[in-house]
Amino acid sequence: MCSRPFQDIMDQASSNTVRIDGDRIKAIRLEKGLTQLYLASFVGVTTDTISRWENRKIPSIKRENAIKLAEALEVSLDEIIQKPEEEERAEEKAEEVRETAQKRAEERKEERPPEPKGPIRQPESDTEPEKEGVKPGKTRISPWLFIMIGVILAGSGLFLKLFMPEPSIEPDDIELTRLLPGHAPAGTVIPVILEIDSFAPEDISMIITETIPRGGVPVASLPPFKKFQQKAHSLKWIYRTTDDDDGVIAYLVRIPKRDGRDGRLRFSGRVRVKLGLNSLEKEIGGRRYIEISACHWADDNCDEMIDDEEILAVYDRYGEIKIFDQLLKEAEDIWTEGGYEIDERTGKARPAVRPR
Repeated sequence: MCSRPFQDIMDQASSNTVRIDGDRIKAIRLEKGLTQLYLASFVGVTTDTISRWENRKIPSIKRENAIKLAEALEVSLDEIIQKPEEEERAEEKAEEVRETAQKRAEERKEERPPEPKGPIRQPESDTEPEKEGVKPGKTRISPWLFIMIGVILAGSGLFLKLFMPEPSIEPDDIELTRLLPGHAPAGTVIPVILEIDSFAPEDISMIITETIPRGGVPVASLPPFKKFQQKAHSLKWIYRTTDDDDGVIAYLVRIPKRDGRDGRLRFSGRVRVKLGLNSLEKEIGGRRYIEISACHWADDNCDEMIDDEEILAVYDRYGEIKIFDQLLKEAEDIWTEGGYEIDERTGKARPAVRPR
């Protein structure tokens, strides 16, 4: 039996935490057009923590954080707290699923394979004792058996192609979209994201090929690329979709110092998917060109500064990808100072106070 002081501590700890409804929090945030970065800044936590709250990976949080979160969402605390009846329904549903699975396992265990009907037929022997020099007890294999085996093996590929069902995957079930800044100074490092959307009924494997501008240099990739073909200026990944994957390939590339045609540099790519005996190949959609200009890649309107809306957009798009941390830090420094200057020799942006 617990001592009273210990029980008081436990009661106090319980009263200092609340169970939150992650789905409701996400719905309210999206309805009001708020970002995870805004909520994180208001509550005093990271965007990763907000993501975990919304995805129910952290069901209970400190009451003071819940109060701040409700204030940021402009709702009452009751609207984001997990209701007891909802929690009970979820537990009841989980219990029903467990009971159903256990019942099916017991039914399968009780099943027995059917007994064979009729006598077991012994294979006929083509042995002819004392004829044609064949000794009793020896079996001669007919040459027709080898011919039949050869025909079966030769036709197995055609049989599979004609009669085996193809996976129920359509070309529209796979979509890849490139997220690329609209402009950047020549010679600088920029972030690129390939978003993967799979609507296929099963996990599938694919080869993704991304062609970067001639003279561009890959700096980092997550997940790491499997091959870099320098002559073709292409990166290759082997990727498999899963239910718990974010479906994102991210990489950093240093764009060449020379200008592209008409001041533009071109990106292109394709994805190849194996479907049974056939394969599917699609182009990667999204932005394909980046303009060469004296504007920082995060400065959307090229006004030589990164304002609040632009820094929020940067963190929403790139904030949770580890290899982009350094670029985000540089953009944040520019946002803090109010402006930037471009080094004409290197193309790198330096934070600078913008004259008013």
